[in-house]
Amino acid sequence: MGLLGLYMLCMDGEWGPQIYVAATKRDQADLLFRPVMEQIEAGFNRRIIRHLKVKRKREYIISGRDTGGVFKSLSKDSKSFDGMNVHCALVDEIHAHTDSEIWDVLSSGSNKRAQSLMVGITTAGKNFSNFGFKQSTYMKKLLRGDFQDDETFACVWTIDKGDDVYDRNSWIKANPSWWTSAINHTQFANAIERTRNWPEPTAEIFT
Repeated sequence: MGLLGLYMLCMDGEWGPQIYVAATKRDQADLLFRPVMEQIEAGFNRRIIRHLKVKRKREYIISGRDTGGVFKSLSKDSKSFDGMNVHCALVDEIHAHTDSEIWDVLSSGSNKRAQSLMVGITTAGKNFSNFGFKQSTYMKKLLRGDFQDDETFACVWTIDKGDDVYDRNSWIKANPSWWTSAINHTQFANAIERTRNWPEPTAEIFT
């Protein structure tokens, strides 16, 4: 998602784009933002960095020198959360959002742009009354075809009814990062297998 933020900052043809990674806590937002900052600081791929012409301006800010844009990490306790002109907002772990405040403020700021983009990403979570669950319910109804919303794209990685949760193929269906370094396959398999005889961790593992 950090790469998407860089694309929106530098390559979407916008002048002065404001890109935000947002979450309820700064540490959570930084899980997306910090790797991008580190790659720029270390010159991980110098050819790409030179092409994008990005640099660290201050803490939590990346500047696109050709576009006059900024890329920031925000949390609910940020001092300045209003008056933004949002080109792209990447809102992390929506299931942890007790209400829609962060989403609404960013969405309101995105209305000032002709081609703004709001992106919400999350695991399932276990709270069935908060904003994340309500948004998830809306997206699932959209995918079922209950109504039409041409401005919204939704994608859910999950097992299907009747799938065996102890089948490796089911795990892959529910984990889009399965073939990346983000998941240790051995530890994942052991954790799933352990729930056969130790049910207490089941809710955390299967969400």
